[in-house]
Amino acid sequence: MPFTYYRVCKYFTALFSAILVSCQFPYTPEQEPPVSTEKTVSQKIGVFPVNGGKQTCNISISPDTTDFRGCMLWLNFSGALVQNVSPELAGYKTFAQQHDRLTITDSSNTVRWFITRDEMGAQGEDNFQDPEWSTHPGIIVSLLSSQNLQKWNLFAIDLKSKNSIKLCDEKMDEVSTPHLWIPETSIFSGTDDISPEYNSSGFADKNSVRKFFGTSDVKVVFSRKESGLLSLYYVNYNESAVPSKLPRPAGKENWKLESPLISPDGKWVVYNAYQSTRYYESYIQELRPGSVPILIAEGASDPHWWTHPDDRSLQYIVYARIPGDNLVQADLAEPKVQETGSAGSTWMQQVKLFPGRPSMMAVVKTGDPILLVNLPLKGGRSPDGAFFCTGYSSAYIVRLY
Repeated sequence: MPFTYYRVCKYFTALFSAILVSCQFPYTPEQEPPVSTEKTVSQKIGVFPVNGGKQTCNISISPDTTDFRGCMLWLNFSGALVQNVSPELAGYKTFAQQHDRLTITDSSNTVRWFITRDEMGAQGEDNFQDPEWSTHPGIIVSLLSSQNLQKWNLFAIDLKSKNSIKLCDEKMDEVSTPHLWIPETSIFSGTDDISPEYNSSGFADKNSVRKFFGTSDVKVVFSRKESGLLSLYYVNYNESAVPSKLPRPAGKENWKLESPLISPDGKWVVYNAYQSTRYYESYIQELRPGSVPILIAEGASDPHWWTHPDDRSLQYIVYARIPGDNLVQADLAEPKVQETGSAGSTWMQQVKLFPGRPSMMAVVKTGDPILLVNLPLKGGRSPDGAFFCTGYSSAYIVRLY
């Protein structure tokens, strides 16, 4: 666990950090005393299985506290799905083919929204992959294959209308784990009356993006395969529709970088770095050319942004710590697992961010990491702080009381 430095030691901390950077080690930001009032692990939790303990993947908690509060976006495997289906969603079939739909489910295991690959105009056995809520609660993103899983498109989907725009045409990888940022205040048409032109990098033209979202202030971040590795790229439509590569963490030339998530203000990204599924690190980095990756936590995975609902100036990074393999097999509804933390745990680190400053001053950790719950929850924290989700061998929505 990171050391805590007192203010009187800041000079030596900065000096030591500068030495580390010059020696090409991952930079770890200094720390300040805590501001948050949240101190300890929750004493009462509710664990709600989703899909009857069957395998799921690509889960994320809803940022929408009105229509989808406490809900989870997820991707299914083949076979019978164990879901409650309301009459107004009668088109939801409970026998599935692998990755044939995107589903939003609440803590009662009731389907609240879905879209099938047929509705997206997919052909044959094309699959969804890597769905994720964008920073806007009304928009999700997902990959959708074409040409028998050999090439992958990136779509943004309006939840209310189910209209979509193809942001990238057949230039994604199956493991690109894309994320989308648009301002929360954007008022978009969600029209599907758009015929984008695509550049040589596969990305849609700026005018089409503006027509769909109502703004060109749009950013996309994703992983790309390179010689067996995964590197991070981003597109900032205010600047160019051509992807820019983010610098890798020093000393991690052979590591894979994936699952990037853009901050609420659109200026930062957090992501996973790993060599094997048994050891991960979490990083933060400015979303600009030449930025320096900054280590947030060792032995940590699936970092997500969270802003305190009572004070939006308080910014946190939520992440999971998982002993052993990152693909959790344990039954998280088992009380002993919850009591002992044997399957892992979920933590939260407060940070202060100063974009544009040198790396040693750009990110400041405030206090020690806060233990939230003795379960490894990989899908983020809801805006009100009450809900988490996770999934792989089994899926769960978890509520803190």
